[in-house]
Amino acid sequence: MNYTAPMATLPEMAVEFGTPSSAQAWLLNGTPLGLSVLLLVAGALADAHGRRRVFLLGTLALGAFAGSTVLFTAARIAQGAASTTVLAGSLGPLADAYPSGRDRIRATGVWGASVSGGNALGPLPAGALPLVDWRSAYTVLGAAALATAALGARTLTAIRPSDGGHHRPLHRLSNPGPDRRRPHRRRVAQTMSR
Repeated sequence: MNYTAPMATLPEMAVEFGTPSSAQAWLLNGTPLGLSVLLLVAGALADAHGRRRVFLLGTLALGAFAGSTVLFTAARIAQGAASTTVLAGSLGPLADAYPSGRDRIRATGVWGASVSGGNALGPLPAGALPLVDWRSAYTVLGAAALATAALGARTLTAIRPSDGGHHRPLHRLSNPGPDRRRPHRRRVAQTMSR
């Protein structure tokens, strides 16, 4: 619903904001832009600062309202960035709760089915709610984000890689140092420095 709501609400939003047709693409593409730009960054933040914390931060930032094209676009980009923290921070707790085996496979499958189901079913309320008022779709998104944050705060445990998680700390990945087992990397680095 987060991604499809602007498609159903665009005509009413454009009229209310006075958005010219040349700027309407920004109303549609704010969330995907924020999501695509920051997905890897959100994953690194979740690994470095705790998956639960990053996940909850993302759920709280999902509900955004604005009164102009520029503010709405900025809010949707922020929603996309918040969505990345939810996506990046949601698989980590599953890995911590189900370290390996069939249970982890099942949990990951349920996660994937939930994401896919949301993408498939989200357009239905996103298309129906604007029949009442175009802002109602975003009110429902905000309420769902707050409910998810409240549930996550009560049920998710705070596990950081430095607290015994299975990932290496981020600072070790940033500068791995010379790798003597792979001399081709030195040759590539020497060639690029010329």
